[in-house]
Amino acid sequence: MTTPIEHYKQGLSYYGQQKNEEAAAEFRAALEGRPDWLDAMHALATAQSKLGRQDEALFTNAAGLACRL
Repeated sequence: MTTPIEHYKQGLSYYGQQKNEEAAAEFRAALEGRPDWLDAMHALATAQSKLGRQDEALFTNAAGLACRL
C-alpha cells in the first residue's frame, strides 16, 4: 500500500520533470489519505495552474484556506 507521503514525493518528482498531469494525480492520491494536508493541496493547485486549470487551482486553494479556519 502506498502512503500519502509516498504519493506526495512522487508528485514532486513528476512536477520537477514537468509532468504536471501525473503530478496532479499523485497529489490527489496523497489527499485521499490526508484530506487536510495543506502542502499537498498547495502542490496540487500549483500543478493545476501549470496545466491551465485556473478554476480548479483556485478551488483547491480555497479548500486549503477552509482547512485552516
